[in-house]
Amino acid sequence: MSRKGREFEIEYEKYYRMLDSSIYKVESPSFLTDKITGIKREVDILISFQDEKNIERKISIECRDRPNTVQDVTWIEQLATKKMI
Repeated sequence: MSRKGREFEIEYEKYYRMLDSSIYKVESPSFLTDKITGIKREVDILISFQDEKNIERKISIECRDRPNTVQDVTWIEQLATKKMI
């Protein structure tokens, strides 16, 4: 059985697969290494590319499938801890 939300990730990832593969690398799921703990952290979709100044850039996407209820800031704080670089 796939984990909850995986179907949504696959659908979302399809849009990013339309990007020029000679420029953008799309991985789903992927892992980034936490710069403080050294632990690998999972992200739902990772897009890597070199910008116009030849600097490596990474865009991580977290897909959420939650009920339409008000939520506190906990999930935002969790997302912020995944900032790796």
